[in-house]
Amino acid sequence: MNKTIFKQLDSRWSSLPYPTKKSTFGGNGCGCCACLHNMIELDEYKDWTPKDLRPYMVGQGFAIAGQGTLWSGISKTLQHYGFKVINHPTLQNIFATLDERKKKGLPCIGVILFSSGSRGGITWTAGGHFVAFVDYKVKNGKHYFYTKDSGGRDHDGWYCYETQMKGLIPQIWSALSTAKAASLPALQAAVEELKKLTVDGEGGEKTVIATQRFFKTFEDGIISGQNKSLKKYYPALTAVMFASNSKSTVVKELQSWLGVTRDGVIGQETTKAWQRKLRDLGYLAKDETIDGIFGPKSMRAWQRFLNDHLDKEEEKKPEPTPTPTPTPAPKPEPTPKKTVDELAQEVLDGKWGSGKDRKEKLTKAGYDYDAVQNKVNEILKAKEDPLQPWYDALKAQYEWSKKQKYKFNKHPNVANSEKEGTCITFVSVALQRLGLLPKGKWFWLYPKTKKMDGNADKYVKKHPEIFEVFYPWKTIAELWKEGRIKKGDIIGFDKPDHTMVFKGFNKNGEPIFDTMGHKRGLNVTYPSYAKRKVGMIVRLKKVVK
Repeated sequence: MNKTIFKQLDSRWSSLPYPTKKSTFGGNGCGCCACLHNMIELDEYKDWTPKDLRPYMVGQGFAIAGQGTLWSGISKTLQHYGFKVINHPTLQNIFATLDERKKKGLPCIGVILFSSGSRGGITWTAGGHFVAFVDYKVKNGKHYFYTKDSGGRDHDGWYCYETQMKGLIPQIWSALSTAKAASLPALQAAVEELKKLTVDGEGGEKTVIATQRFFKTFEDGIISGQNKSLKKYYPALTAVMFASNSKSTVVKELQSWLGVTRDGVIGQETTKAWQRKLRDLGYLAKDETIDGIFGPKSMRAWQRFLNDHLDKEEEKKPEPTPTPTPTPAPKPEPTPKKTVDELAQEVLDGKWGSGKDRKEKLTKAGYDYDAVQNKVNEILKAKEDPLQPWYDALKAQYEWSKKQKYKFNKHPNVANSEKEGTCITFVSVALQRLGLLPKGKWFWLYPKTKKMDGNADKYVKKHPEIFEVFYPWKTIAELWKEGRIKKGDIIGFDKPDHTMVFKGFNKNGEPIFDTMGHKRGLNVTYPSYAKRKVGMIVRLKKVVK
């Protein structure tokens, strides 16, 4: 165990912005310290201090002025630096995970979020506070964490969950270095073990990992983003985290495989289709009732299916390549001219080399190198950010409006005309440029009804595969902290009503928007809107129709 303990009020970094000069590291940097206490358990980060990690967390928008670190920033930071992170839905869940790791000789580290209150004479915080734990043990039936506290209360050392923490922990994360895990024989044996699940009818961490492996998604052993009220439909699935602000990728892949609505949330439609699939494949009896309750019997059928299919790709051996019979060479035929799109894909596949060699080959073959390379750059840019076409459409509309000298008009009823430079026009016509909204359609938040208004209302509702709409009525900061707002979201503000596209935060923690209206531009800082209520969010599920 690394004995170093970082304190937020250390003069070497206490006055540094987190993310602003008024919101300093000394008062808000507990999340950063908690992550770093995990990271220094690895040799590659053992000499790091908060000065090394703070720029990343601030730059990624994880530090919120006056509020500290986003919950999502904890897991994303540790994942960025090479850790497998599990956000545990219950304390029993993390105890089981840590017990398993202890048996295998793996590190037991993570981050605890404490809420206000006292237990056993110990007060962890008066508000909210992140504390790292770097070891774990069970003694006389009780669970102990070795904590490192960056705050002024100095709760460093062994503390008992049952007598000093119980009831004070709203969130807890465990972390495991993927590099360290890969080098440990104990974990390798556990991974091998997954090739043969125990058919016990309980959908715990190993069954979930096997499911994630089958669908080729991220393996963390937890089904996240589920609706607690729907748990009755899958009582045998235990490794589940309930939340409303995110949806499970592995569940979406499962739903695609089953041919049901791909919303990432397990409900009765999904469990019925799941049972039906297992019955059709012979893992449930032909006369088995499809009741939509995925209990132990259904889970045992799924575990048998996984055992039969996890190794399927490894079991396939390549067919020996037959020796070709020589044939007379045919007369060469003229090669058909390829499109720029086809050539760009071939370049990405490595068929035309790189650099100067690529340019010479394409030119010699009679193709326009610059056109092909521009297309390659366009594809790579889109892969880096799937929302890039949306941002490009907003930029194109902004540039068009700029040439028209904006011609600003407040009245929403003229927003279907490209000649009016309102915030509604800006967003709606950009969507029309992508083909996501028919020409002449527009929408905005109407404060009196607290709902979407405009002639595109019905169209948006009819196309949930393109648009996701919700009405949070919270501030940008609150939504970002809860993970309910994303870059590229169309935001409808109240008092005064205004429609903009959210682009994130600047280094000072102030919101940035693409906007048109009295204040217009791309990536414009708009501090006054940080505390205004967001009445409506329209999220694009895809940017190409």
